[in-house]
Amino acid sequence: MLTIIKKYIGQAILIDGIGPKIPFSKGVLPDDAIWFFGDSFVFGCGVEENETAPVCLEPLIKKKVINYGVPGSGPMMVEYQLDKLLKKHKPLAVVIDWPSFNRWQGGSMLGFPIMWMPHCLDEDNVYIKYDHFGCKKVWPELWKEYKNLIISRQLEKDNLALVERVREKLKDYQLVEFQYYPDSYNIKLPTPVFPFIDYGSDNMHCGPKTHMKVAEWIYDQLQQKKYTTIDTI
Repeated sequence: MLTIIKKYIGQAILIDGIGPKIPFSKGVLPDDAIWFFGDSFVFGCGVEENETAPVCLEPLIKKKVINYGVPGSGPMMVEYQLDKLLKKHKPLAVVIDWPSFNRWQGGSMLGFPIMWMPHCLDEDNVYIKYDHFGCKKVWPELWKEYKNLIISRQLEKDNLALVERVREKLKDYQLVEFQYYPDSYNIKLPTPVFPFIDYGSDNMHCGPKTHMKVAEWIYDQLQQKKYTTIDTI
């Protein structure tokens, strides 16, 4: 648990430009690396630090790769991180595992976006592990906004617009986009290894073999100087 807390706090420090404070960043400056964004899959839930796709990608591409994965995050987190980084740094290339398009951030706590995910919709009283920091109780108006966005299916449309904004911001950089699993009726991205080959220790996230295959797919895309397209239905 302490390791998870350190990594989580470390991400907030790293994003805000104070400097890398987490082991897997190895003190690499953002200018000298490939930026790898995503959610808990990228972060490495269920696997060891050296088994994540960002770490597996490094020896293949022979470039430093920084893991910016944030557990439980949504697409808004990717844009938030990217905006922070682009103010002072330039990537060699960018890889994005887009989190669920049904996740949303609104407001902030200690400068870090509050996160919402569909698990919160299951019932009125949810476990805190599904409702980051008890946000549902503390920010009831934001909770209502999120619930309405989900019910109206407006959230997917908003996140699609967000994806297009991110693509515009990265138009001068090599970009690879994918998802670990498909989760949208409207937004279709490559899912290079789905169903998963194996599962991690938590039996929820993919295991090291799947991460390696994902890294190999990303390597092929980068070698082809791939800029992926988003198909919408």
